Amino acid sequence: MNVKKVGNVILAVKDLKKSVDFYNNILGMPIKNTRSNWVDLGQSGALLSLHPASAELSTPNDMIMIGLVVGDVESAVNELKL
Repeated sequence: MNVKKVGNVILAVKDLKKSVDFYNNILGMPIKNTRSNWVDLGQSGALLSLHPASAELSTPNDMIMIGLVVGDVESAVNELKL
């Protein structure tokens, strides 16, 4: 299989500041990277990536996406279509 591992789980949240506070201060997940509209938490394995839900991007609140690490995108897509 061409899919190597889960790289990150991306969660669109209603309130980025509150969500970061919950995952960092309450659950104890360390902040790995911070950008103006994106925060990655975790230190090994898959990261939890939080970003604000956006009406402009048609991103529903609490939407979850999974980012996969693959060897080759085209062959991974073909494998996953099966």
